[in-house]
Amino acid sequence: MKSWLTGWKLIANHINTSVRTAAIYHKCHGMPVHRGPNNKPIALSEELDGWLVEFGKKSQAEDDENKHKISRKTPQKQPI
Repeated sequence: MKSWLTGWKLIANHINTSVRTAAIYHKCHGMPVHRGPNNKPIALSEELDGWLVEFGKKSQAEDDENKHKISRKTPQKQPI
């Protein structure tokens, strides 16, 4: 069953974040938000749920990669 969320407030509430963060996720990270009548943002809850899963996997992989880069650059302490 398709469940439409209309407006940034409902979309943000569904993904448990602020309205501003939801808009940033849409603009910068490809969160699936469409435009309805009067150019109002609308989204399918099923699409958001799927995007959250993929975004979480991608974010985790990027975090792991960044930790690896940081650990290589950090000098090892020399024993005294």
